[in-house]
Amino acid sequence: MNDLTPKQYEVLEVFNKEQPRITILTGAKRSGKTFLNNFLMLSHIATLANQNLNFIVIGATSGSIWRNVLNDWEVMLGKQFKPKKDGSFKLFGNNVYLFGGEKADSWKKMRGMTSHGTYINEATALHQTFITEAFSRTSGEGAKIFIDTNPDNPAHFVKKDYIDNAGDRLENGRLNILVSNFKLDDNVFLNKEYVDSIKKTTPRGATYDRDILGLWVAQEGVVFADFSEKENVIESIDNVEIKEYYIGVDWGFEHYGTLIVIGVDFEESYYIVEVIAKQHKYFDYWKMLILQKYKEYRASRVFCDSARAEYVQGLLDFGINAENAKKDVKEGIDLVGAMYKRNKLKITKKAFKGKFESEIYSYVWGKNDEPLKENDDVMDAIRYVLYSLKKDEGGIAYLY
Repeated sequence: MNDLTPKQYEVLEVFNKEQPRITILTGAKRSGKTFLNNFLMLSHIATLANQNLNFIVIGATSGSIWRNVLNDWEVMLGKQFKPKKDGSFKLFGNNVYLFGGEKADSWKKMRGMTSHGTYINEATALHQTFITEAFSRTSGEGAKIFIDTNPDNPAHFVKKDYIDNAGDRLENGRLNILVSNFKLDDNVFLNKEYVDSIKKTTPRGATYDRDILGLWVAQEGVVFADFSEKENVIESIDNVEIKEYYIGVDWGFEHYGTLIVIGVDFEESYYIVEVIAKQHKYFDYWKMLILQKYKEYRASRVFCDSARAEYVQGLLDFGINAENAKKDVKEGIDLVGAMYKRNKLKITKKAFKGKFESEIYSYVWGKNDEPLKENDDVMDAIRYVLYSLKKDEGGIAYLY
């Protein structure tokens, strides 16, 4: 084809050489990734022509499949498609099935199918179960999977489970996952005034990074925007000399109750070493767990949510050095954010996985300059420890 951009040619060259099982094109809007995937999927179906094989196209909605995929196919092939009631049509002597993600259980319609090729458009708009099922259905000989998506939260499963595994190879040496990132500037066919205007009118920050540069960054309004996996997540504290441990507790039942353990070294750097979050657990469960961790780490103090004063008294009666945490929200957030930015607060990889990871990228500012009371259980427990220490003489007030 002559109407490909240099970036698209670059990806096509690698694709033709490696023949990856999974191709993921991610990046900015209007950057050319979807057009290339349309071409690759059509070429794959044509390569296996006249075998009555099954192929799958998945999109956020039935309408988006037409807008993003089938309209391009019709232009490329010079023909119109008229899907049957089951969402299928014939192409190159094979069967193409369309699945929109409007309904939560749409993925169930794929059960029992064997696909020789699957195209997943707008992957981050789909439920994880949908994509997992599509992968399991794509099991025919020589099957390939094509995915395109705009960037989203760095903790999104599409990035964590697939994009971050770019370059992996199968036992036979075949490239398993090819990933290419597109920027707006990669689409040299766009009108230059349009590109210039879009750049000038797109707000700086996360929106610009996603829509123009194609980067996976935390959404705007994230409370701890300075948290960096690269800087703040460490393998372990095996080589760190911890001088003291503290425990933070955020009570919960319907929402998650949370216990976190934080250690401090002799250079006044702090380390989150354990995060435990559970639903539907009564006080007796938490009392025994806190006692276990209190003894295991020889923690000096336990800072608790003051919303349940009777629980704090119950811990004291049990011989645990528990106290009501100091809970000033804005000042506490400023402190924790500053510690992340200055790399004075780190978390082990084990503690990072799970509830902390999901919250750190989803804990966002709401109206009136207050954080939303969502995705905050672990975040609150961390703040209780650090802010309470800051307010004590000899604590961590050095940050201010």
